Amino acid sequence: MMEEKNQGVFFHQMFPNMALQYKGIFRLLNFFEWRWVGVIYLNDVYGEKFVQDILPMYYRNGICFDIVEILPEPTFAEGAAEMLDKINKMYQAILNSPAKIFIVHGEIQTIFALRMVLYFSEFENVPMVAKVWIMTAQMDFTSLSFQNDWKLDFIHGAISLAVHRNELLGFQKFVQARNPKREGEDGFIKAFCEQAFKCVFSISLVDQEESKICTGEEKLETLPISVFETSLTTHSYIIYNAVYAVAHALRDMHSAESRYRSRTKRERWKFLHKPLWQVVVFQAEYSI
Repeated sequence: MMEEKNQGVFFHQMFPNMALQYKGIFRLLNFFEWRWVGVIYLNDVYGEKFVQDILPMYYRNGICFDIVEILPEPTFAEGAAEMLDKINKMYQAILNSPAKIFIVHGEIQTIFALRMVLYFSEFENVPMVAKVWIMTAQMDFTSLSFQNDWKLDFIHGAISLAVHRNELLGFQKFVQARNPKREGEDGFIKAFCEQAFKCVFSISLVDQEESKICTGEEKLETLPISVFETSLTTHSYIIYNAVYAVAHALRDMHSAESRYRSRTKRERWKFLHKPLWQVVVFQAEYSI
């Protein structure tokens, strides 16, 4: 996620043209004649562009907005009370809004925060008013480990835009073959399994954290989709394409350097075997 505009100079965007997505959302609103909507967005470069450039275009074409709110994101800089206050304000704004349609513009982690906001209805003991959520393609339906047991009622009837992707041959077998106990396995897999399966690999931490021991035989396919998607997600596919493109670029660059070195070596060999008068002429031409 880019937080500053000047970062864009150093990035090549692999995600498809978002203008097509915004056009699709507009056509969707028109098709169902949804004229009164709410907007929740992530406070980043893309969210700002959406609010500043796209929403005015929607408005000029007959779409009105009841509320336009920034989705609160959990941060280490804020205290728990301050964060809960922000979440409560967002929840109250959604609850009291007459708009039945909400556009959620975010990134892969946005669903974490949205679920926290909507979960407030459990604390308030007030049933959440039914809304239709229109989610941008950048969002993936994932959850944090402590959200595994939360209800998913809010997602029923949601509309999520999607990006075309292809399944990679052998990807699922590769994922399912990951074993955190295998020698040489990276620490990320181990940390993920501890969170997802709520267990620990270190025996010394069992009593301390009141957790069970990870056996290493836990199966990723037994996890709910909201925790781990065994098929290739949109973001995984885009990352794969990005890595694939970089790998090919590096290979081509290395091949070009090898060809240049080989050609330079041949030219140097020819240069050493030239008559003296040709060497003088050659040096004169390249010293101008």
